[in-house]
Amino acid sequence: MSDNIYGGEYEGPKYEFSQSVIDLRRLPRFGYSKDITLLFSSNQEEQASYAAGLIALFVFLLVFFIFWTLTILVFKIMGPGNAGFLSGHHFVVPDPAEDVKNIGKRPFRVRLVFL
Repeated sequence: MSDNIYGGEYEGPKYEFSQSVIDLRRLPRFGYSKDITLLFSSNQEEQASYAAGLIALFVFLLVFFIFWTLTILVFKIMGPGNAGFLSGHHFVVPDPAEDVKNIGKRPFRVRLVFL
């Protein structure tokens, strides 16, 4: 590096991509361009390619969200008898006084693992 900044000899440090930039570049674009500068290009085909990539990513995330929501609703409708804690109900710990058959006691090997 030179001491003369105003003389045009200064060269700044090389830009290093942060981890968030690297992660955003890894998002699926389904074969469309990842270069955001194409959105401001004078070529309309390049603009359309980048916009199509954004729409494809949005549709992918929307389908995932809808699938996730339907799965939660199905578990909720199934109830705690069929889906257990997945239905949103808390774990039921049996009362030792009412546990005649010793249902609340786990097998020895399970208790040993959790020690």
